[in-house]
Amino acid sequence: MIFKFAHFADIHLGAFRDPILRELNVQAFEKAIDRCVGCCVDFIIIAGDLFEIALPYMAVVDRAVRKMKELKDLGIPIYVVYGSHDYSATEISIIDILGSAGLLKKVVSADVTDTGKIRLSFFTDKKTGARLAGMSARKRGVERTYYENLDCAHLEENENNNFKLFLFHSTLNEMKPEFLSMSDGIPLSNFPKNFNYYAGGHVHKRMERDFPEYGKFVFPGHLFGRDYRDLENVSTEPGGFYFVEVDSSSKIGMRFEPMDLCSILSLHYNAGEKTSYVAAEELKKMIDRMEAFSDKKPSIVLFKVYGELSGGKPSDINFGELKNMLLKKGASAVYFNHNSLSSRELEQLKIKGADRRDIEEKIFEESLGLFEKKAQLKNVALSKSEGCALSASLLSILKAENTGESKSDYEIKIKRSAFSALVIGESQ
Repeated sequence: MIFKFAHFADIHLGAFRDPILRELNVQAFEKAIDRCVGCCVDFIIIAGDLFEIALPYMAVVDRAVRKMKELKDLGIPIYVVYGSHDYSATEISIIDILGSAGLLKKVVSADVTDTGKIRLSFFTDKKTGARLAGMSARKRGVERTYYENLDCAHLEENENNNFKLFLFHSTLNEMKPEFLSMSDGIPLSNFPKNFNYYAGGHVHKRMERDFPEYGKFVFPGHLFGRDYRDLENVSTEPGGFYFVEVDSSSKIGMRFEPMDLCSILSLHYNAGEKTSYVAAEELKKMIDRMEAFSDKKPSIVLFKVYGELSGGKPSDINFGELKNMLLKKGASAVYFNHNSLSSRELEQLKIKGADRRDIEEKIFEESLGLFEKKAQLKNVALSKSEGCALSASLLSILKAENTGESKSDYEIKIKRSAFSALVIGESQ
């Protein structure tokens, strides 16, 4: 072995309103860094979305900075690209601040040639000689245009025969998961060839694949997760990161490192064709029959209740009482998902989905579709998938909690973040 590195993506520090999940997310990052130190990695790659938003909770930033400082003191560099959550078009991101402090290095540096091509520069890791280049994410799919104009020929040259890594934070069309089938991605043909390792992020799913003339494309998936959908996936396939070893002939050996911080129990209950009273009673009996949770590590319960009630309303079911029953059995946190629970008495409810994020996306799609027809929108950024992405970004910003700031500081933070997402100045 010549050298070893770690590949992270989609960490989303600061995600989750619930303090227990937010803490577990930070702990996952801290423990992952400890494992990197223990395995003597030469450097670490983070392929986007280190933080949930461009200006995250300072308490979370403080914890992350402490671990990064440990790495810096040990001479282990961190190489990053912006994720769609890290990036801010109108103000400095926390990634920029950490870069200025020397705690990490952005490997994105570009010039525009006389022919309009985007020419990326290489960064060389001093210890290993590995050469890194990357493309950051941009909101609303703007990175597609960047990839279409990328000077690939320049990147494909390798006079010194060094190991080359390409960092990116986008969906690759040829490796698109089913749940992202309707989203826009980047075709393989827009990527430069002849790299040894393509370090991807963004898709929140672990995948790896070799492409002839290119190399190995790897997505580690999320480290812990950022929402209900991610946690539900973790219940069957743990999140984590990759250790990658490179030998003298540039051959790659990979090992996925799972992060097992808590046990996640995913439960489902079909309330279809039952009254709200019957459903509530059956849910209570279901919980009563469950054994107490172990106190060896935190236990997270995800409980999905779905179907169309034959009588009564979803609000008739006391989910607060059910949650308390599970907490008394030793669960650390309980999350009921009843977004797909409906009633024949509520005919106005037409949008159904697997979880909150799914429903939000469908509402955005339906609303934008109607609005496009009426307004005859010509701005691509406000229509179709890009309009949905912008809507989701604004919703995430507006949900941000006040973490101790004064009212005016909190309002300024929200205002700036919203303007950043819209790519407009505060005076406009």
